[in-house]
Amino acid sequence: MKVAVASGPVRRFLVGDPDLQIIDVLAGATWCVGAAEHLAGRNEVVLSGEVVSAVGDAVTILEWREDERRPSVVPSSVN
Repeated sequence: MKVAVASGPVRRFLVGDPDLQIIDVLAGATWCVGAAEHLAGRNEVVLSGEVVSAVGDAVTILEWREDERRPSVVPSSVN
């Protein structure tokens, strides 16, 4: 199992024609979860840099990993 956690502003849009099809679209910090997921290995929890800053000493950082699409994505174990 892989877990990715990100925080930040998110916008939700319903896009399309109600008579044909409506698609639910999320935009904002949620894309970081997708970017972080490929950096996570089996049984890892991956946190964005914003989450690490917010939780402070509540996590133990095992390793920093960088993604060219989203810097400072971090796998960690939670205390």
